[in-house]
Amino acid sequence: MTTEQWAWFAYITALLLSLAFKWGRYVRTGRSLGKTIGDSTGEWFFEGSLANGVSWVTTLASCFVMGGIYIDRAISVPWFSGIPVHWSIAALLSSLTEFTAPNLAKWLISKIPGQ
Repeated sequence: MTTEQWAWFAYITALLLSLAFKWGRYVRTGRSLGKTIGDSTGEWFFEGSLANGVSWVTTLASCFVMGGIYIDRAISVPWFSGIPVHWSIAALLSSLTEFTAPNLAKWLISKIPGQ
């Protein structure tokens, strides 16, 4: 495998592990409230607020855009483009993006009047 393929593998693995950890915490909290795993999972994915829907789309898009910028060098960002492509950095960047993107999206949605 090439360096870029290893980086994408690590990037996607870290993304999925971050999501699995967050899902596990959500299910565990739901279980303490008497909810089933299925109910908690459905609520986690399909909770009806605008912020939840936007944060899911934003998270997935942001993670793959950031991967494209870092690994594939889709666009040149002067200070960012100098970071060498390595699987460990890709994994870290993926988990940081997965944490930051939904929080940022929900914060921005909260600033929309009437939400």
